[in-house]
Amino acid sequence: MTIDWHAGLKKVKRAIDTIQSHPVLDELTSDALQLVPIGGPILVKYWNKYKNSKDSDPLKEVLHTLDTMSRMNENKLESFCTMLENNSAHILENNKFLKKIVSQQSEILDELNSTKNEIKIVGDRVVSNTQTLERVELSNAHILESVETIATIINKWVDPTHNPMIDEKAENNGSQINDEEKYQKISQCYDIILESDLHNIPLWLGKSKTLVKLDDYENALSIVHLVLEIEPENSDALLGAGTILNYQNKCRDALKYLDHLLEIEPENIPGLFNKGYALGFLEKRDEALIYFDKSLKLYPEYALALAWKGAALGGLDRLDEASVCIDAAQKLDPDNGTIKWLKIALLLKLGKDEEAEKLAKG
Repeated sequence: MTIDWHAGLKKVKRAIDTIQSHPVLDELTSDALQLVPIGGPILVKYWNKYKNSKDSDPLKEVLHTLDTMSRMNENKLESFCTMLENNSAHILENNKFLKKIVSQQSEILDELNSTKNEIKIVGDRVVSNTQTLERVELSNAHILESVETIATIINKWVDPTHNPMIDEKAENNGSQINDEEKYQKISQCYDIILESDLHNIPLWLGKSKTLVKLDDYENALSIVHLVLEIEPENSDALLGAGTILNYQNKCRDALKYLDHLLEIEPENIPGLFNKGYALGFLEKRDEALIYFDKSLKLYPEYALALAWKGAALGGLDRLDEASVCIDAAQKLDPDNGTIKWLKIALLLKLGKDEEAEKLAKG
């Protein structure tokens, strides 16, 4: 069967020309399309589909389809029309997919902007940390010079050994000045370290011990009190409070901290010694001897405990025993100024003024 495409196309074009002038004649176009052999109903379907579409020109679509159909045999016509319809569905689906991708891209951009802000915050922190590290590095030279002395101070509180009778600063002025400069430098090093480690309790106690070396008892005691507010049973802080108060001759107050310390650590040797010292200062010499003996039982070579035990015995007029203790203390620590002063005091009490004077000048 021969298809008269030429006649059919003429009728369609004529109908299209007419409907362009008279849009109300939709039916004429449909009738014309029906006249096209084989593909007529399909073309009517495409016309009805596209004539009200805002996205395409139905006349062009039909003409393009007719033109293509004229080049095809009737066996391929139906499959071609089906392909057109399927492609249309795929385009719609792809449009939806593209919209979804655009939406996802927008979300990704928002996340990227948020990440950029977070990176900036982290960067600012890195800069701040770098500046802190630079400051620490600048202070390392001073800190390294003081490490050995700091280690000694941080492990041991200074014993309460006033020496009102011998002016050690006048006796060894140059050394004393050097010591003061050394402890001032150590104190500054503690300040630098504590700037970046404010919650380090051992460092704060080390700072307090350095202030004791500089005779700054008030500030040293303030630090210890702050530590005890955080850690009420910190044994090193309790010992520090008792020691500093002994230095200030506030021995009754010192006993409160020392008693608490010895409840926690009954064999704390410096705590036992300091309690003996406080009791001796309060003229409770018999009780003082008990605590000096306890500290010496745990540490027989504790020179200051021996010396102050001698002082307590001297106060009880047990002068021979006092001499034995103080002489033993001098052998253990011959350069200790406090033990020397206690020896001079005992010699004066024994009426050995010349010997005492000679020792004082020696």
